[in-house]
Amino acid sequence: IRRFLYDKNPELKSNALMALVTLSPQKFGALCDFDEPLTRAEEMKILDTIHQSTPNMPKNTTDLLESKNTSVVILGIKLMVLYRARFSFHQMKRLIWFSNFRIRREAVKAVGKLGMEEAHVLLLDLFDIESDKEGRINILKSLKKIGNHNAARFLISRLEKEKDTDIVFEMVDCIHALDPNFFEDLLSPLLVNNKVLEEMVQHVKDPYLV
Repeated sequence: IRRFLYDKNPELKSNALMALVTLSPQKFGALCDFDEPLTRAEEMKILDTIHQSTPNMPKNTTDLLESKNTSVVILGIKLMVLYRARFSFHQMKRLIWFSNFRIRREAVKAVGKLGMEEAHVLLLDLFDIESDKEGRINILKSLKKIGNHNAARFLISRLEKEKDTDIVFEMVDCIHALDPNFFEDLLSPLLVNNKVLEEMVQHVKDPYLV
């Protein structure tokens, strides 16, 4: 089967990959050395096949996180989330600060989904240097789940300086989730002078407000 992994026919190659993952006792032995990008369809097939075939996470899942193939690392992260497996702090730090944006994005989303509160400090450090808008929004969405009052104060200190309205809205939403009293007390003078911010605050308090 292995020789078909690099076949020019994409359907044959995909089926060969699925066969190896399904039949191999070590599940991901073929993937760890696989150096071609996985398609979205292949990724979803593998996730579904593994989850349907075994109730427990395969033992060598974490090996995928060490792969040189971006697609394989992302698959490993998604499998960890699927099985509700927690990353070590070393794994979190490495993946959240990864040079490849796609890996960084999945790692940021993963720690939020897994409720890994210890990762919030890493997200705060990343927020100030992340240049990608989607990446910054993902950080805020995860902080909303795993942040604390310190995270809220961090975002408050940067709220007035942020220019992108989409990011400002996510910051307001995150701050309100972590510290519901903040917009009742400390920001009232600012809200009077900033109608856009005032409308954002009203919306996060009442999403159904038109």
